[in-house]
Amino acid sequence: MARHDDEQLLNGELARLLRGQGVDARAEVREAGRKMDVVASAEGLRVVLEAEAGSSKRRQAIRDADARLAQGLTTLAVAVCYPDGATVAGLRDASLAWTLRTLPAARDARWRE
Repeated sequence: MARHDDEQLLNGELARLLRGQGVDARAEVREAGRKMDVVASAEGLRVVLEAEAGSSKRRQAIRDADARLAQGLTTLAVAVCYPDGATVAGLRDASLAWTLRTLPAARDARWRE
């Protein structure tokens, strides 16, 4: 398996990069006994990003994002997959795979990069 930085470090860098774009974003947020990878707010919209390291973990990212919706922690979630071998230093230039999730949870995920 390719070496990659710890997901918590990647989540922290993703939140930092979002803040650099004017989005209020925090990593590793605990609320109601649950941990969310990144919570972002922009113009009153709260979005939870659930991220996994590695392209093979898309299903897990979707499960986590859908769980945050079902738990009532957000009305919009994004399942994100960091590319294989992702590092904090390279995240700015990385191409992330992602798909939006809303309630009711979409049956077919449409991934974007």
